Amino acid sequence: QATLTVTDPAGTAAKDSDASLRATAIAMQREMPQLTREQVERLAGQLAEDHVAGVRGAVLETLRPYARDSAVRAAVAKAFAKNPSVFDDAEFAALVDFLSPYAGRDEKVRDGLFASLEGLPSATQRAKLLETVVPKVRIDQIVTPLAKLFAKERDDWMREALFKLLKPLSITKHPELVQAFVAELVEPSSKFRSACATILAAAAEIHAEIPPALEDVLLHDQ
Repeated sequence: QATLTVTDPAGTAAKDSDASLRATAIAMQREMPQLTREQVERLAGQLAEDHVAGVRGAVLETLRPYARDSAVRAAVAKAFAKNPSVFDDAEFAALVDFLSPYAGRDEKVRDGLFASLEGLPSATQRAKLLETVVPKVRIDQIVTPLAKLFAKERDDWMREALFKLLKPLSITKHPELVQAFVAELVEPSSKFRSACATILAAAAEIHAEIPPALEDVLLHDQ
């Protein structure tokens, strides 16, 4: 009955108040030989705006054959980064599967994926994104979002994984790491203090933030 009701799939997919009809209309568009650029871009925009999981899932499945189009990938990545917390585990997995093959070659995809990290409410999702995407990119391209996430992360497993990624990097080449490592050094409960002390001591003459942190440790710790 829902299929018979949908006489204008594109319009129904975007505007109908009934979520089941929107999902049906989107599924009908998958049967079309070829969507126009306008239709594809409208669906990609809907991914960020629709509040129903079933509809977003239908959008992703409909867009999948168009993933080779850089504009479609950019729109999907932007939608994901705009509001990553709305996607459930199944949708999240579909999004990562959709975008991750292009993370190493497409800057907009890479930036969109890593911009979403801080907004993902689930540590499992954050870990999944790292495990899937990090092997596909050069680590120097993602130092800034990883350092920001490390500074805010509270999950022990995630902090361990992030520190393993950041520890081998040069703080001379990547000064954005200094603040994160200094914060660990002066935090008595951090298990990364010893490693951070070694890293920071080697660059104490280069970064003004480091000597006060080392002095703090000498003053308060045995």
